[in-house]
Amino acid sequence: MHASGYIRPSALVALLSSLLPVLPAAAGSGQPKPREIRVLVVRAEFPDRKMELGESEWKREWGTLQEKLADYWKRHSYGIIEDIPMECTGRLELPEASTNYFDVQELRKAMRRAAEKEGYRLSEYDQVVLSYPSIRHNISFGGLGTPGTVWLPGSNPFDGGYIHEFGHALGVGHANAVEGDGVPYPGEHREGRDGLFMMGSEGQGRVGDYSTINLPMRYRMGFVGDDHLERAKGRGVYRIYDFERERLAEKRTLGVRVEVEGKDFWITYAPAMADRWSRFNAEGFERGVLLHELRGSVTDILDFTPGSQGTGSTADFIDTRDGALQIGTSFAFPGTTVVVEPLKTGRTGNWRWIEVGIDTGK
Repeated sequence: MHASGYIRPSALVALLSSLLPVLPAAAGSGQPKPREIRVLVVRAEFPDRKMELGESEWKREWGTLQEKLADYWKRHSYGIIEDIPMECTGRLELPEASTNYFDVQELRKAMRRAAEKEGYRLSEYDQVVLSYPSIRHNISFGGLGTPGTVWLPGSNPFDGGYIHEFGHALGVGHANAVEGDGVPYPGEHREGRDGLFMMGSEGQGRVGDYSTINLPMRYRMGFVGDDHLERAKGRGVYRIYDFERERLAEKRTLGVRVEVEGKDFWITYAPAMADRWSRFNAEGFERGVLLHELRGSVTDILDFTPGSQGTGSTADFIDTRDGALQIGTSFAFPGTTVVVEPLKTGRTGNWRWIEVGIDTGK
């Protein structure tokens, strides 16, 4: 990730930052309780702009999208999200021309009022999705998600974008990266430039090419509890198990948290990324760890192969896809006595693990 490819935070990022809450940490020592998330998709048109798809075809498209959404979040929540039932409104027409809904929040209010006028009790739904013809807004986006609301303009929103925006609606922000001038940390903030995870701001992919959700964000969304985590103290060796599983039937340490100058860093292991990102020389994920800083509802990944994918915007985003901290190397946080060193990998039954030496200097 080079400075030439850095895209500075936009008005969209500022909006997300203002709306996303700082969620409380997942509470308790036991596995969080399964839950259902009810969704209402509101279809609205304007006197001067109509949807390209007819109502029946539109509902079929949304049914397919919703199946993909529910399957994704079931698998990436350890089954905590049991189901995401969806209901669609009929065609609703807003009273004013499309130019009067330049402000996204004004459009949100108008579409909610239209749905309520038709008898929908919005308090009965956990998330409201707004589907409408593409128009100009006060911010530029293909899709937008905030807690409780997703905006997806146009007739054919793609599945990866919907899944990503739904993550924002569930209360997490972007998966970001930090990188200095050829060093992994400290460095410039790269908004949404963690190319390994679904909550990066680009490259969510389509069917068959989904990224996963990193462990700190799973924790913030309440999918995993403290009983699957350890906090590093003093000097020790920690066995960390692969966190990319569909269910958590056994108690295993999926991540180790390390406090560095008041910041909350997470060490995790995801060996499946070696295959997922194989075209980016990602084999290091089989013998290395990920390091993220968790900041409220967002994460910042440390890239241990900075600049490996070249320069430019695309390279800036995919640069993290070979960036594990690997066995045979170590990382000392600059200006501190905190050191992280991957040591060896192994397997217990069908669980893959890596052992990591951590010295907190305390």
